[in-house]
Amino acid sequence: MGAVYREELSANARKLIEQLLSLPQGWVTAAALAESIGVSRRTVLRELPAVEQWMQAAGAHFVRNPGKGLLLDEAPERRDALRTQLNSGDRKELSRAERRQQLLTRLLSEQEPCKTAVLARALGVSESTLSADLDELETKLYPYRVEMFRRPGVGVWLQGDASSYRRVVSALLRSSMPEKELAEVLCGRMPENEIFSTLLDTKTAEKVWAALQQFEQEEQLHLPDAGFLALAIHCTLTIQQLRQGGDKGSAPRGLRPAGNHAARLVAALNRAFGLTLPPEEAQYLELYLSAYLGAEDPWGSAQEMELRNLEAALIREMEKALHTDLSGYTSLRDDLYCHLRPMLLRVEQNIRTENPQLDTIRTAYPGLWKATRTACDAVQQQFVLPAISDDEAAYLAMHFGAVLEQNAMFRLRLRVACPLGMGSSRFLASRLGNEFPSLQVEGCCSVRELNAADLCRRKIDFIISTVPLELDYPAVCISPSLLEPDRAVLKDAITQYSQNRAEPEPAAACAGCTARRLQAAVLCAPDPVHDRAAGTSDHPARQGSRQPRCPHPCSGAAVLPAGSGRPAGGTAASPP
Repeated sequence: MGAVYREELSANARKLIEQLLSLPQGWVTAAALAESIGVSRRTVLRELPAVEQWMQAAGAHFVRNPGKGLLLDEAPERRDALRTQLNSGDRKELSRAERRQQLLTRLLSEQEPCKTAVLARALGVSESTLSADLDELETKLYPYRVEMFRRPGVGVWLQGDASSYRRVVSALLRSSMPEKELAEVLCGRMPENEIFSTLLDTKTAEKVWAALQQFEQEEQLHLPDAGFLALAIHCTLTIQQLRQGGDKGSAPRGLRPAGNHAARLVAALNRAFGLTLPPEEAQYLELYLSAYLGAEDPWGSAQEMELRNLEAALIREMEKALHTDLSGYTSLRDDLYCHLRPMLLRVEQNIRTENPQLDTIRTAYPGLWKATRTACDAVQQQFVLPAISDDEAAYLAMHFGAVLEQNAMFRLRLRVACPLGMGSSRFLASRLGNEFPSLQVEGCCSVRELNAADLCRRKIDFIISTVPLELDYPAVCISPSLLEPDRAVLKDAITQYSQNRAEPEPAAACAGCTARRLQAAVLCAPDPVHDRAAGTSDHPARQGSRQPRCPHPCSGAAVLPAGSGRPAGGTAASPP
């Protein structure tokens, strides 16, 4: 049952509802009702639409008759329940984005057309507001090749092939996931929210998560967290559709033949679920693996040259727009090259991504955003590329923003862990170095790679993460945008850590021991992280029950990894 929340009612509307609930059952005129609460008849008529909407959403039988007046046809017990609902203050009004997510979830899950009046009541909005929401959703669905139909007297429904539905559902699930749930989902623990429970079968999802983790270990691959999540959701939805007898449909044109990794992944899923996935599925999985890992075989010289030309053109356009010489940043070209290869695969195959930092980049860095958007449009036209979405452009902006905010000399050694991709991690790391000269950023990494023993060995003082962690190591959780409250939190944490570090340490003390003393002092949002360059593939996120122990003999407790399965992270080629 939907609801019109308490905050939407004016004081007079609340008085009218309370009076209607208190009056004996029977017809009452607007004039009599106005006199009973001390307002004019005109005020009652103005407030009646809101009152009627609240009654409908609450499921009350409320009648308006021009010849008789108003009637609330409910028994005394039901009136008491309505009064309790009116006075309850624990309801939270949905934001516009949340409301539209719920609306899309409803449309995707229904097999028959949905009546607009039913949808409006379920969401607690007027039909005009619902119509505006449907207009917005129709625009967003168009790139996914899912069409919305609206027919008076029939309702609203969606139409598209199975692969298009999967892309829409995958995008909806990823965009609706709060950051605090991201680590749990990557660990294979499904969140208890309405969207996930409606669109994904929990048991199937957990089984897919386990199969993919095993596949990573056997193939010695390390998918970025965003890539793992996209692939896991895709496989879960595919298996659900096959079990329901849905038609997989033909593979899009232009897909490369399936490689060994994709073929073995299909075989692993067939064994796990007792199914036979169609041959086209191996091509889909090859596409996902290539989009997040890069192609298995090296690109030919012509393609590599084109990619290098694209990277150089982007830098030239950014230099022109920003009036800045970027030739001194040697890592920028390699970073862009690594990012552009999978990005182009996503763009060409219409694998759409959601960048949660898009709005922040637009508003907080308008100059950088305008330059990046202009550069993307220029190279898109020059190289005859498919449209580069704003979400993809924002990831490129993070790469350029990172090199523009580089700084030197630091003292406290830290690691930056962010599940939004390596571009955002480097952007945040560069801003930290620029604004906090007492910090020395010792690299960025995936949250899943965090490892307390490795951090201790590398003498990392503490971690800065954008999601809550579960690691027994000093950590500070801040927003990737580094807003003013985050700066204050970070300053306090740096001060506290510096004071604790200045205290004499026992001869055999280690960072793992220090972490336990600082757990209350530093805003801990732990997560495990180690340098990918170390080549360590058996980090705790992949070890299941194996937990590294603090190397110092004073500790007998295991240093817990950030979750028993998969926290969050990514690479420059891994949008969230």
